[in-house]
Amino acid sequence: MLAVSVLCNALRYHFDKAAMKSCTPDMVVAIPALMGSALLFVTGWVWRSFGWRAGPMHEVSLGGIHRCISKFGVFLFLSAALGAMGGWLLLKAVQQYGPETAAFLANLTLVFLVLAGIFSNEKLNLAEGGLILAILFGAFLFARHPSGGVAGALGLMFLSCGLTAVKQIMVKRVSSNGSFFNVMLVVQLFIGIWALAAGLSLGHIHVPDLHGW
Repeated sequence: MLAVSVLCNALRYHFDKAAMKSCTPDMVVAIPALMGSALLFVTGWVWRSFGWRAGPMHEVSLGGIHRCISKFGVFLFLSAALGAMGGWLLLKAVQQYGPETAAFLANLTLVFLVLAGIFSNEKLNLAEGGLILAILFGAFLFARHPSGGVAGALGLMFLSCGLTAVKQIMVKRVSSNGSFFNVMLVVQLFIGIWALAAGLSLGHIHVPDLHGW
């Protein structure tokens, strides 16, 4: 599963780089987040329509989303802000240093998550320990590279992965008390809202002038 996740992320970064030829990083964060939340909602509707119970997708509904926002809205809104900032920094790294470098250094998120688990008294198995050492060794090699740009990529991705890891930890805590897919839908929706707000404030997108239509 981890290998599939890494492969999919690597492909995603190539698509992100292609998208940034005509879109700003905040829009590349906003559009997939909003489309992802819409896809989760439609999938939940399809699951309920056919009466499927394979997995908890049937729990995704307007009522479930409303309960999730009512109970955890502020917490998830803050976690989404961290996710949006982490995503924006990641895309800047993709834009400046290439998708291959960003894809490798994005594994630092796993290091943060495992370390957070250790501090929460979770046991670290041999495979997880080896994975952390491999990622840290690779990051060390990047930092030792004579090119200052590579060290810059490491710093940018360190911040991005740190913010993303904190977001995931916050979402995990909420998901243990509610429907996982409803929580994910709300977080993706809020990330899209944060990214759209950033685009508006930076002047990358504009509210349409109705008088000009």
